[in-house]
Amino acid sequence: MPPKRRGGNRGRRKGVHLQDNSNSRIDTPIIITPQGPVDEVEQRKKINIQSEFRIAPLIVEVESLTKVKISQLIKTHLPGVIVLNIQVNRPNTYTLYSNDVKSFNRLLNELSSIIQINEKQCSSVYILRSIQRIMENNKEAFIKRVDLEIVDDDIKRTLDEQGFKYEKIKRLLNKDKIPTKTIKITFIDSTNRDLFVKLGMQIDSMHFIAEPANHNNKPSQCYKCFKYDHITKYCKADSQICSKCGDANHTYDACHNSSQKSYML
Repeated sequence: MPPKRRGGNRGRRKGVHLQDNSNSRIDTPIIITPQGPVDEVEQRKKINIQSEFRIAPLIVEVESLTKVKISQLIKTHLPGVIVLNIQVNRPNTYTLYSNDVKSFNRLLNELSSIIQINEKQCSSVYILRSIQRIMENNKEAFIKRVDLEIVDDDIKRTLDEQGFKYEKIKRLLNKDKIPTKTIKITFIDSTNRDLFVKLGMQIDSMHFIAEPANHNNKPSQCYKCFKYDHITKYCKADSQICSKCGDANHTYDACHNSSQKSYML
């Protein structure tokens, strides 16, 4: 008598199970998301927007030129210069947004003379003072704990030997006009400054750590006159100003205007 086969039903059940799975796979829709290339126009817009925030704007003051005429002058006499936008601030004053550093430098150095030659008008191209101060900070570095025996000529010699390009070296003074141990160095650009901060200053067998200049995001405020750029210790005001009503000769606690809200910062 032949041996009884085992697992026959299992095989059939397994086959049915596999068939059900295959059916479920067929019934389930497969969604394919197209991943084609990004639209070039949209990509250029994004790049332009990012560049607009990276490059500082320029201010152009002219006698009597429209922004259309300025755009034509740039297109004709400054090939390769890309300007994202020209905005009107007030009559005969415009803001130019450059696309890159090269365009920014050419506009700053050449646009005024181009207007003078072609339009016979005086003009000025400059950077906003607030932005200019930020750019100046990016070129400055400080060295602390520099002995008074080390003079400026020693520092100049060291910088020249290391190949750094700088504009000015200054030892800071305290309030009594006495030299301190802190040296301030202004380089010609941020590239020289950043490299100097990374390497530090080596004078003979002595090494000094360099620190970059920081932007003053929180200016000091006096709580006597409530003006900025100095503190109460060095305030020259004759009387105390109330931070609640703005009157003199009393403080916030002794203010008689109890119903008035404080408006001082």
